[in-house]
Amino acid sequence: MNQTFVIGHKNPDVDSICSAIGYAALKRETGLKNFVAARCGNSNARIDRVLEKFGARLPQMVGDVRLRAKHAMRRNFISMPADASCFAVMDAIDRHDLRSIPLVDGSQKLIGEVTVFDLGEFFIPRPKDARQTRRVRATLSDVVKTLGAHAHCLFRAEETEDMFVRIGAMEVATFGSFIEREGLRPEQNLIVVGDRFDIQIKAVQMGVRGIIITGNYAVDPYVLEMAAQRGVSVISCRHDSATTALLVRMATRAQPLARPNPAVVPRDMLLSKIRERSRDYYGKTIFVCDSRGKIEGLFTNADLLDIRRPKLALVDHNELSQAVAGADEAEIVEIVDHHRIGDARTSNPILFINKPVGSTCTIVSQMFAAAGKRPDKKIAGLLLSGIICDTLNLKSPTATADDSAEIKRLSPIAGIDPDELAEYVFSSDSIVATSSPDGAIGADCKFYEEGGVKFSVSQIEELDFAAFLSNLEPLRGALEACRAKNNLFFSALFVTNVMTQDSLLLVAGDDGFASRISYSRDAERNFFELPKIVSRKKQLVPYLTALLKDAPR
Repeated sequence: MNQTFVIGHKNPDVDSICSAIGYAALKRETGLKNFVAARCGNSNARIDRVLEKFGARLPQMVGDVRLRAKHAMRRNFISMPADASCFAVMDAIDRHDLRSIPLVDGSQKLIGEVTVFDLGEFFIPRPKDARQTRRVRATLSDVVKTLGAHAHCLFRAEETEDMFVRIGAMEVATFGSFIEREGLRPEQNLIVVGDRFDIQIKAVQMGVRGIIITGNYAVDPYVLEMAAQRGVSVISCRHDSATTALLVRMATRAQPLARPNPAVVPRDMLLSKIRERSRDYYGKTIFVCDSRGKIEGLFTNADLLDIRRPKLALVDHNELSQAVAGADEAEIVEIVDHHRIGDARTSNPILFINKPVGSTCTIVSQMFAAAGKRPDKKIAGLLLSGIICDTLNLKSPTATADDSAEIKRLSPIAGIDPDELAEYVFSSDSIVATSSPDGAIGADCKFYEEGGVKFSVSQIEELDFAAFLSNLEPLRGALEACRAKNNLFFSALFVTNVMTQDSLLLVAGDDGFASRISYSRDAERNFFELPKIVSRKKQLVPYLTALLKDAPR
């Protein structure tokens, strides 16, 4: 999450890919090593051809930056084994300032969660059920461990059982009858007693489960001998009787107190989905587990307030509809673009460079010059390719003097003539001929919204219209599928002949809208002819949005 992804738009074109690579290189040249080129869509034949020409690698795929549970979870956390005592759990909660602790088995699989509230409910006396305030479910070994005690003799030390703690502070004459009145068998009782020899003897004679001698008092050999004969365990500890009685209850195994159905989510669950269920998760620790139930991490609502968001530097776009999924949740730190200003919002001021030029690569090249840096041969070739592709080698109406100047600056560094590079790039295999209909529609598809109306425009640049005409109906079907899938008012396919500088337009969607397009229509094949219209950004999209604004509602 420390990286900043320099990333272009969905369905990337040459300018998008090359400007991302070039801008990341510029950042590294100026000492910002954490800027990494990325893409959020698949490559195409033209992009591959350019990258191969200059020995560049396709940027890494980052198709989704939406925040997920794995981004919020703390990987370093405290857990306790299933057989942990309440004392061990409370000690961990106190030392680490926690409000709950997960209990796990030997493979770290989540068994349950013990909270401070569960422990408090167990240890706070209930007037209506006083006997339960003295109940301890544990082994005698647990009791010895919790007290830090010395075991003089133990019987069935590892047997988990219900025992009841009693302080032997009464007269010996009433000691036995008091136990009998509670309806407990003697062997269910743990007697906490100080240096009361008479109580010690009476307890052993009755056959209690064990006696705990407090205050580090010495144990009479006669008591030990009788206890051994009758199978009564004898333990001694340093604490006073009141403290000992409390600590013995803490030897209780924590698992019976655990909540069996804690809040569990998979690592890839979207935080937006978790926030939608905030009532279900409010005040809880949320455990992130794998498919086998093994804990990978945990987080609370407080952690969501301090989550580190992914950082993005957007190039060749600024509208969120064209950005990588989750861009609205990310921290956008920079934007370098040459399109209309859309809806990108940031929480802090950022570097936002937007120029009316024909290519984002033109702006990146200018930024190299402004920084006093010279791109190497590979980067110069990529930037040059981006300018040539986006401006149709300066023949597009979007081309400017700035684009021309940067072509002149870059071509000597790249060691290639611009016209020669243009011929190489545009002579690549037809995208229509080498792609599926869906692939051709999606290769360079941009989504727009105007006045609440959503639409898309895909652009394909070809050497002629032969492949388009021979695949017209499959392309029409794929265009309609794109429109329906994304719930759009209409989808358009804009096919440009880079040799003649003419285009054809195929529209799927509202017939009433299509009937308002004023360009010549081939009635038989149902597409529009757009002579000398080659720019989606500067010519077609403004025309379409104007039609939408004037359309009756």
